[in-house]
Amino acid sequence: VICRKEHFEQTESMFADMIASDRIKGVYVNQVDSMAYMKRHYPDKYLCGDINLYATNHIAIKEILQSVNRFTVSVELKADELKHLTLEQGELMIYGRYPLMNTANCVFLTHGDCRRGKGEALTYLKDRKGSSLPVIGYCEEAVCHNTVYNSVPTSLHKNADVIRTMNLGGYQLRFVDEDVHMIKDILALYHDVFVTGTEHTVSFPFTNGHFKRGIE
Repeated sequence: VICRKEHFEQTESMFADMIASDRIKGVYVNQVDSMAYMKRHYPDKYLCGDINLYATNHIAIKEILQSVNRFTVSVELKADELKHLTLEQGELMIYGRYPLMNTANCVFLTHGDCRRGKGEALTYLKDRKGSSLPVIGYCEEAVCHNTVYNSVPTSLHKNADVIRTMNLGGYQLRFVDEDVHMIKDILALYHDVFVTGTEHTVSFPFTNGHFKRGIE
């Protein structure tokens, strides 16, 4: 579960019941205020700082870990920079589309298809090069915001040997618009690469993100 403050403010009862369930063992928190909310109201839940809590250096990591059990390793750092950080409580996203931006300008409303109160939905935008960017819209009664994702996923399956040396606390695989068959294939790929050490070629387009080149 990803915890955002605006979700709680508008649909607090629904999310409170869901998070209080014994089936939910932990929550990813994207904001400092969401982190404080969870610590106050659900102190027994396992918390992991999500991608928007920028764990980019020793000081940031130390501060974040004052309030969460784990953190998401910054996707803006390259491998050489990550090697200098203590990552035993860090989770690295080894597969998934990077979120490029969040916008309150509703993509669905712009297209004349207001989804107010209808919840989460998926659509696509095309950039000037013709690439399709997935957009997840979160359309509640009083809050509407969209997340635009990269046109291709970051996939670090070719970097398994380097990643293993980082002594990470865990790995993340994030799915946005993959169908069930694609998800099964990706899970099998990463099991083979990271568990059995089997090399693979893949048929889907991907990028290494900032893992090799960093921020330019």
